[in-house]
Amino acid sequence: MSCTNCGFSVLSSAAIPAAPHPELLISGVPSESQTAEIEAAIALAGQNITAVDAEMERLQKALEDHSARRRELEEFSLKHQAALSAIRKLPAEVLGEIFSWCRDADYDGELRFDPKWIVTRVCRTWRAAAVSTPRMWDEIQVGSALYTSEACLVLLLSQQIQWSGQLPLSVKWSGPYNPSPAVTHSLVDLFLSVAHRWRSANLWLGRSEYWIPAADSEYHILAEFTGSFPILQKLEFCDTLVTEIPASLSTIFRASPLLQHLKLPLCYRPALHHFPWTQLKTCHFPACTAPDIAEVLRLTSNIVNVSIEGYHRDAWHHGDERPASVTIPTLQTLTVSTYGLESGTLLGALVTPALQRLTVEKCTLNHHQILDFLSHCVLTHLKLDDVDLATDGLLAMLVLLPHLIDLVLHGTVDTHISPSFVKALTCVPGRRPPSLVPHLASLSLAGLFRCPNRVILDMLRSRNAATGSGALRKVIFVPLYVSPVIPAVDELRAEGLDVTCVQPEKTL
Repeated sequence: MSCTNCGFSVLSSAAIPAAPHPELLISGVPSESQTAEIEAAIALAGQNITAVDAEMERLQKALEDHSARRRELEEFSLKHQAALSAIRKLPAEVLGEIFSWCRDADYDGELRFDPKWIVTRVCRTWRAAAVSTPRMWDEIQVGSALYTSEACLVLLLSQQIQWSGQLPLSVKWSGPYNPSPAVTHSLVDLFLSVAHRWRSANLWLGRSEYWIPAADSEYHILAEFTGSFPILQKLEFCDTLVTEIPASLSTIFRASPLLQHLKLPLCYRPALHHFPWTQLKTCHFPACTAPDIAEVLRLTSNIVNVSIEGYHRDAWHHGDERPASVTIPTLQTLTVSTYGLESGTLLGALVTPALQRLTVEKCTLNHHQILDFLSHCVLTHLKLDDVDLATDGLLAMLVLLPHLIDLVLHGTVDTHISPSFVKALTCVPGRRPPSLVPHLASLSLAGLFRCPNRVILDMLRSRNAATGSGALRKVIFVPLYVSPVIPAVDELRAEGLDVTCVQPEKTL
């Protein structure tokens, strides 16, 4: 490297010395004069090595200095480029709209780590935009608080309520971990201070070791509340383990004139006459008994959607008389999930002339009772999921459902999709429309396919709305375990049928 001013180069001045006697590098014994000349050449080479080392050290230092300067310049450039970024030009209301999508309704972690709170700690501009967007704060949740002090939790929630302005609130309470009674009172009182703004509430309230609410639990604090919930439309009690709830809790229902959706475990058999059944549109019963369900549905007059989960069939044992049939003229959607129990006991007691959507999950069907139930329905959507299905029973059910549009049959691992069932769904050539479920537009089947592929293809092509005699437009097949893969998917799609075939699971 040469000096840019004078042209001086360390490499040229520190050149390799000329060998004084090259022949001695191979063999021979130098004389005294030759020895002196060789030693002088070695000394000169050592001086040049020192000079080169010094130059290398200088260059290394210069390289480090230049590298450091480059990093500083790059940081300077990036910081100033950020000042010109397009996001800086976004109006606060646009930033607020973007931030409002940070809300996570299912978040159940530490409140201070909630995405919407993280946004407030990025910079002053972002915090101002977030704070000035009430819609970002209208979902108030109390969940795990293992690493948040009780004082901090109260402060954060107070701040959130303030920032939410006057918007209707969605409240979710699963309670901080092992709170003190004082903090429980503070938090519940804080929530109830804005009860007039509650639009929906999801409550997993505290319980004692024996599943009976303690005197200072959230249940009792809520029961003692004398205010009202004038805009509350949706109320969910999620604790299915509580076996005794204060009767005075019914005041919350009398103070909720707009309540339409209720989730309530009936396992503790509450005094049902305290509940506003006549104004409810949807109900979800996560734990209940068959007599209670029948009694509740008898009290309703405007119900359109009911979900029943895990009811106890043995509630009618020991000589209990089965209730008279319950007619629910407004019910349009019914979901029954009984986890291996027999659903026919309950369905056999219901008459639902307006029912359009029925879902039955994880249970055993009593075909005689469910056939009687279906004979009073005008179903357009039927879903049987994780249900033991028998071909004869299924066909008998489908005969009663001439208006069916959507059919989902997902059996257990032992359910066979038999040739007789598939052939029964096949349209007879020249007959239009099909005799069985003529309006079927969507079909989903899961099970062990035990029929030839040709039989399946004939059925699909005969019902294809584009080329056949039926109304079928969408098909989903889920072959289980050793079932064959349904062939000709591409050909069926080319013929206008939306076909999805999930790959069969491998045999364990």
